[in-house]
Amino acid sequence: MASWTKIGLAAVGACLCAALGVVGAVVYMTPVTPSAVATPERSLDFPVGEAEFDDPRPVELRLSRGDDLALTAPASGRVTTSHCKVGVPMESGKAALTVDGAPLVGLATSVPLWRDLSIGDEGEDVTALQTELARLGYQVDAEGPLRRAALRALRDLYEQAGEKTGALDRVPIDRIVWLPAPSTSVNECLATVGSTVSAGDPVASVPGDLESVAVAEPPEGLVPGGRVLVVDGTSVSVDAALAVSDPAALVQLSPLPSLQPTSNDGDAGRAGAPTAQLVLAAPQTVSVVPPSALFGAADGRGCVLSDGAVRTVGIAGSQLGQTFVVVDGPVPLTTVDTDPAPGTPCT
Repeated sequence: MASWTKIGLAAVGACLCAALGVVGAVVYMTPVTPSAVATPERSLDFPVGEAEFDDPRPVELRLSRGDDLALTAPASGRVTTSHCKVGVPMESGKAALTVDGAPLVGLATSVPLWRDLSIGDEGEDVTALQTELARLGYQVDAEGPLRRAALRALRDLYEQAGEKTGALDRVPIDRIVWLPAPSTSVNECLATVGSTVSAGDPVASVPGDLESVAVAEPPEGLVPGGRVLVVDGTSVSVDAALAVSDPAALVQLSPLPSLQPTSNDGDAGRAGAPTAQLVLAAPQTVSVVPPSALFGAADGRGCVLSDGAVRTVGIAGSQLGQTFVVVDGPVPLTTVDTDPAPGTPCT
């Protein structure tokens, strides 16, 4: 009888070992998900950040210019070289043409030079000349009487144009072509190589002064606040009608490449119409929330759920999967619920 008991116990033990082996094999065979790649528990509370928002809007512009201007020859003689090309800007500080072998340099002074200038001379023309030379990068004081530094700068411009010259003792008016802007587009070249010109003859036709710049179609839903227009990196203020009305600002805009005359000037909406960015003059500080946190949005307003409370917000804009809002009330947002319950009232 004892032997049968031993046999039974042995059988039970064998079964138990087999069962434990199967369990162990299952445990061994079951892959363990590393904690680094395990799916995290979903959190509905999203931390709210802040950003500076200037509400950038691309806009098309409508331009108006005055009558074309004529650039005139300051000296008489035969044109031996011309640097004039239609559609190519004529640059201040560069040779405009060569007459009798002498390069005539274009300079965009605020007033045309009308007399030869010597060391010690003073006046509006002296200030205009020295201001432009300083803008071109020369160490010249704009204010005060004509200084020798201005003559050295002018000699350098002639040498860059291909003329080897000694020290200048004066500013020769017959060697300077007045330009209305630092970079002036050319409509028509009137003095060809080989032709003879007299002082005062027109040598090129260039666009007239920029008289007005305005946004053609104001964008919808603009964030309230003063605006500036950004063209080729230059910012100027616009009035309530989104137009540039300050004469000094128009002078700033006039030489910019994007605003050079084309056949579409004044006809915004057609291919080639000049464009710019319209932005807030003073960027606003906004709260940055995920789009899913916003509900009840209508007419630039909406709600978010923060710490269990519904908060009303103004919607400033969105960009790259982020929504920019301005929260009502003095208490800032710290977190928002990214999955508010359907039907949550926005009040």
